[in-house]
Amino acid sequence: MLELKEQELAKKEKKFIAVYEKWKLRIRDIRTTLKEECAEKELCNMMDEAEALETELTQLYDNIRTNSAPSQEIRRKIDACTAVTSDLMRLMRVRLTEEAGEFDTVAEKAKLRALLDNDYARSIYGSTVSRAPSQYCRSEHPSESPSISNKRAEVAAELAAKQAENDIEEAIEAQRQELRKLEKQKEIVGMQAKLRVYTEEEMKVKDERCSPVHSKSSFSHLSSHINGVAQPAIQSEAFMQALHESVALTRLPAPEPTVFSGDPLKFIEWSTSFKALIERRCLNPADRLFYLQKYIAGEAKSTLEGSFYRKDKEAYQQAWDRLNARYGHPFVVQRAFREKLNKWPKIGGKEYVKLREFSDFLQTCSHAMPHIQGLQVLNDCEENQKLLTKLPDWITSRWNRYVTEQLDKGKDYPSFYEFASFISKEARIACNPVSSLYALKPPADIQVREIKRTKANAFVTNIKASETSKSNTEKVKSKDSKNKDSQQNLQQNSYTSKCMCCGEDHTIHKCQKLAEMSVEDKKKCIHENKLCFACLRKGHNSKDCKNRATCGICKKSHPTPLHEDRSSADQPPAESTVSETTTSLSCTVGGGESCNTSMIVPVWMSSVNAPDSETLVYALLDAQSTHTFVDQEVCEKLQVASEPVQLKLATMVKRDSIVKSQRVQGLKIRGFYSDINIELPPAYTRDFIPLERAHIPTCQTARKWQHLANLASEMPPLMDCAVGLLIGYDCSRALAPREVIIGGDSEPYAVRTDLGWSIVGGAPQLVNASNVTGLCHRVSVKEVPAVTPSTIIKVLESDFADTKPTDSGISQEDIQFLQILNNQIRQNEQGHLEMPLPFKARPQLPNNKSLALVRLKQLKKKLDRDPKFKADYVKFMEGFLRDGDAEKAVSQPEQGSVWYIPHQGVYHPRKPEKIRVVFDASAKFEGTALNDHLLTGPDLTNGLTGVLCRFRKHNIAVMCDVEKMFHRFHVSEEDRDYLRFLWWENGDTDTEPTEYRMKVHLFGASSSPGCANYGMKHLANENETDYPSAANFIKKHFYVDDGLTSVETVEEAVILVKEAQALCAKGKLHLHKFLSNNREVLDSIDATERAAEIKDVDLNYSDLPVQRVLGIRWDIESDNFFFQGS
Repeated sequence: MLELKEQELAKKEKKFIAVYEKWKLRIRDIRTTLKEECAEKELCNMMDEAEALETELTQLYDNIRTNSAPSQEIRRKIDACTAVTSDLMRLMRVRLTEEAGEFDTVAEKAKLRALLDNDYARSIYGSTVSRAPSQYCRSEHPSESPSISNKRAEVAAELAAKQAENDIEEAIEAQRQELRKLEKQKEIVGMQAKLRVYTEEEMKVKDERCSPVHSKSSFSHLSSHINGVAQPAIQSEAFMQALHESVALTRLPAPEPTVFSGDPLKFIEWSTSFKALIERRCLNPADRLFYLQKYIAGEAKSTLEGSFYRKDKEAYQQAWDRLNARYGHPFVVQRAFREKLNKWPKIGGKEYVKLREFSDFLQTCSHAMPHIQGLQVLNDCEENQKLLTKLPDWITSRWNRYVTEQLDKGKDYPSFYEFASFISKEARIACNPVSSLYALKPPADIQVREIKRTKANAFVTNIKASETSKSNTEKVKSKDSKNKDSQQNLQQNSYTSKCMCCGEDHTIHKCQKLAEMSVEDKKKCIHENKLCFACLRKGHNSKDCKNRATCGICKKSHPTPLHEDRSSADQPPAESTVSETTTSLSCTVGGGESCNTSMIVPVWMSSVNAPDSETLVYALLDAQSTHTFVDQEVCEKLQVASEPVQLKLATMVKRDSIVKSQRVQGLKIRGFYSDINIELPPAYTRDFIPLERAHIPTCQTARKWQHLANLASEMPPLMDCAVGLLIGYDCSRALAPREVIIGGDSEPYAVRTDLGWSIVGGAPQLVNASNVTGLCHRVSVKEVPAVTPSTIIKVLESDFADTKPTDSGISQEDIQFLQILNNQIRQNEQGHLEMPLPFKARPQLPNNKSLALVRLKQLKKKLDRDPKFKADYVKFMEGFLRDGDAEKAVSQPEQGSVWYIPHQGVYHPRKPEKIRVVFDASAKFEGTALNDHLLTGPDLTNGLTGVLCRFRKHNIAVMCDVEKMFHRFHVSEEDRDYLRFLWWENGDTDTEPTEYRMKVHLFGASSSPGCANYGMKHLANENETDYPSAANFIKKHFYVDDGLTSVETVEEAVILVKEAQALCAKGKLHLHKFLSNNREVLDSIDATERAAEIKDVDLNYSDLPVQRVLGIRWDIESDNFFFQGS
C-alpha cells in the first residue's frame, strides 16, 4: 500500500514539474512580448493564458497535498508561480486601463526590469537575463557555421533535460524516504496522543490524592520517555502541523456549488465551482450528470430537458455545450451585464446604500471587461451618459467637473474603469459609518404596530358624463351593504356565536327567520333580547347608538333584517338582484367606532325659490371634491327643480361604472347658529352619502379637550338628522377657515367656517385598538355635452379628412424663419438653391473641437472592432465628399463662428445593408448646442391623411421620391463654418483627422426639414407658369420627400411625370423610384428611374409587387392598402 502511494505521488510530482516548466517558458515569452507595444486583444489573450496555467499548476499542487505534505522545492515553485503571475497580471491590467497615447518603450522596459529585483523572480527569468551575454559571445565568432550552432543548441537542450530528469528522480527518492519515515512516525505520534489523554483523565480522577508536583513530575517523566522514543532525525513538528491542518479541514462544512437557475451573470462563477468541487472529484459520467441535474434549476434545467436519459460521457459533454452556448457565450454575458445596467432604477439623492450597490456592480463590470470583449463599449461616452441618468444630481455634477478637468488637460474622455473607481470612492464617502451624512442623519425608524384592520368609507374617485342604466347604481348599494354587513357580523361574533332569534350558528344580521317575520314579531324579538333597533347589539338603545347599521337593500339607517319592502310603481321591486358587475359608490372595510372627527357641521338647507322652507342636515366639508353632492330625498323634500344627467364613476373597486343622477341648482345653506346664507353651485344628487355618525364632532367632543373646552357652548349636540350634503371646493366660501385653534402634536384642532365650528382629528390610536374609523373622500366631476348626429358624422369623417389645419396660428419665430429664407434664398452657380442657416440670432459659440475629437476617437474604436461597419462608413463618406456635399475647411474661421459636429452611423431597421451617417447637431458643449440656436420654422408638410386619400382619388396612381432631398439644398458660404466636422482623409483611421465643412443642409439639424420643405415649394412657385400641373403636384401631393398623386388618364400621368422631372431639374433635384399601378405609365418611364422593386419585373406577364407607402403597404396589382402586423 505504501509503495502504491509513493508511485502515485511520484507521478503527480512529475506532472507538476512538467507543467511548471511549461508555465515558466510562457511567462518568459510574455515578459519579452511586453517590451513592445501590444494590442488590446493580445494583452487579454496573454492574461488568459497566464491565469489558465497558474490555475492548472495550483490544482496539481492541491492534488499533491491530498496525499502528503509537499516538499520544500514544490512549495517554493508554487509560491514563485503565484507571485510572478500576479506581477505580470498587474502590469497588463494597468496597460489595458491606461489612456491611449504614444507607447513609452523605455518606461515599460524599466517596469519589466524592476520585476527582477524580487528574489522569487530571478529563478524564473534567469535565462532571459543572461541572454545578452550569449548574444555577445555569438557576435565574437561570426565565422561559426549555423549547423554547428544548431547542433550545439540541441546537445545543450538534451543535457539540460537530463539534468532536470536527474533532479526530479532525486527529489522523488527523497520524498519516498520522507514518506516512509512519516508512516512510522504516524504510529508513534498516535500512541503518544492516546497516552497523553489517558494521563490527563487519570490526573483528574486522582486530583485529591496526588499532589500537583507529583502529577507534573509523572507526566513529565512519561513525556520525556515518549520523546525519547520519538527522537529520530525526522521533523515530527512539521508532521503534527500537517496533521492538525488535515483534521481542521475535516471539521469545516463540506463545500458545494450553488444552484444555477439561468442568470448569465452567475454562470461563470457557478461553472467554475461545479467543475472544481464535482467534476474534478467525480469521474463517472453518470454521477456527473446526476450532480449536474441536482445543481441546476428553473430556465437552465428546462434547457437540458432530454439530456439526462443517457449516462455516457458524450451526453455530459453535450449538456455542458448547451449550457455554455446559452449562458456562457461572451455575447450573452456582455448582454446580461448591459441589460442589468440599463434596467437599474434611478437612485435618489439620499439613497446612499443603493448608490453603494450600484458602485459594486460597476466594479464587477470593470473586472469582467478584460475577459469579455463586448463590454469594451462601456468606454464610449454615449454609454457613460446613459449610466449618469441613473445617478443622483450631486454625484453627476462631481463627475462632470472631473471629466471637464481631464478634457482641459488634453486627455481622452475617462474610461469606464475610471468611472467605476470614481463612483466607488463617492459611495464610500457617502456611506462612511462615522462622518457621512448617512451616519449623522439616519432615516427615521418606522414603528411597526400590529393593529386590526381599520374601517374606511371610500367615495367616488372619478366621475364623467356618459350613458348607462340606473341598474348600475342599484347594484352599487347592494355590494356596499355586503361589505358592511360582513364586518358587523364579525363584531357580533365577539358577543355570541349563536343567533339570539333562532339559535342557529350565525349572527342575527344573517337570520333569515328574523327577516321573514312580521313587523310586530320583529319588534317583539328585539325587545325580548334587549337589542338596539339601530345596530342589533346589546348594551344600549337606539337613541344612544353611535354605530348605526346601513340597510343593504335601501341604504337607510337600519339593519338589513328590519327592512320593510315598500316598492312603488316607479321603482323596480328587486333591486338586490341586479348584476354584480358595477362599481360601488362607497365601500366599507372593517368595523368599529372611532374617536376621530372631521369637518362635519349641521346646516339649514333651503332653495332660492322657497327660502322659508328649511331642512336640517349634516354637511361634510370636503376639500378633495371638485363638486357638491346632495341627498336625493333632501332635494325631493325641498322641491327644487332638477335635470337628468349621467355620470361615469371610477372608484377603488372598479374603474368605470355608469349611473344616473340629477343636476340641481338654486340651493343655499346657513350654519346652525348663523344667519349668513351661502348659495351652493350646481350640485349632483345621490341616493345616499355614506358617513359614520361617530365622525360628527359635537359639544361633547369639545369638552374632552382642554384647549377646545370653550367651544362646547358654540357647538350643538348630536342632531337627529341625516347626512344630506357633501360640499366640494367648487364652493370655496363654505370651506374657507375663518379661525383655527390648534393643540399639541397629537391633539385635534378646531376650524371655524361661515357654517360653524368643526373639530378635526382625535386621540392617537393604541396598538391594540379594535375600533378605528377612517374616511377617504375624493370626487371629480366633468360634464360632456350631449352627442348630436352631426358630431358623430364629424368624428367618422375625421379619419378620411385632411385634418391638418390650414389656418393654424403662426408664432413670431416662424415669421422670422420665413423672412430669413424669403430674403436670402438664391440659386447659386451650380444651380442649387442656397439658403442660410436660420439662426434666432447669430451666435457666439465656444470652440468644441475637443468634444468632436473625443467622439471621433470613440468612433475609431467602433470602426476597428467591426470591419463591415468601417467599410460601409468609409464608402458613405467617400460618396459624400465625391458628390460635393462637403469640402475641406482651409480657411481660419472667426472666433465664435465655428462649430464642430460629431457624427455616427446608423443602419435602417428594414435595410441592414444601407448605412446612413447622422450628424449630431444636438451635442452640447459647455451647455449649448447648434440646434439650440436654429429656428425650426413652421410645419410646411402636407397632412399625411390628405396625401394618402388624394393618392387614391383617381384610377391611375403615381409615386416617386426625391433623391437625397436635404443634400440638394446648399448652405450659404458665410454659415458653413458652423457645420464643420472631423474625418480621416481616404478613410485611413491611422492618420491625423482632417477638418471638413458641410456645403448642404445636413441630416440632423433641426432647421433642415423646414428649409427643405420651403425650398421645394419655392422651386414650385418659381416655375409654376411653365409647369402648372407639376408645381401643384409638388406643393400639395408631397409628404416630405415622397410624392404621391393620382390622375384620371394615362396621358395625364405620363405628362405629369415628365413635367415633374423637368421642374425638379431646374433646382438640381432628382426625381426617381417611380411606381404606378398602370403598366403603360411604367413603360413610359426609363427603367433606371423606376423603383428597385420593379426594375426587373416583366411588365407584360409578371404581377406588380407590394410596396410600402407612408407607413402602410400598397398591393399595386390589386390596388389595395393593408397593414402587416409583426
